[in-house]
Amino acid sequence: MEFIGVGIGEAGLILVITLIVVGPQRFPEIARQGGRWYRTARQYADAVMKDVQGAMSDLEREVNEQTDDLRSIREIGRDVEWIGSETRDAASTDTPPEDRKP
Repeated sequence: MEFIGVGIGEAGLILVITLIVVGPQRFPEIARQGGRWYRTARQYADAVMKDVQGAMSDLEREVNEQTDDLRSIREIGRDVEWIGSETRDAASTDTPPEDRKP
């Protein structure tokens, strides 16, 4: 598991170095502060991901609506073509052959 590119082994190494640098007296307070910063960063990252997922969901919904609209327009166009061909066929069979234009 990684967070901000830091794995478990790297986090352990950072903790050991911190213990050596600050000493055992200040280490618990430093660890608490680090935990607070980690939780804050995690909450921020979760909030950003939630916002991004919400925006993607909205975009997906809009694209689907537009696709449905285009599909409806295409079907209307096919219906108009069909009605036009039916009308031409009916007109050509009602007109006597000598009155038809070449």
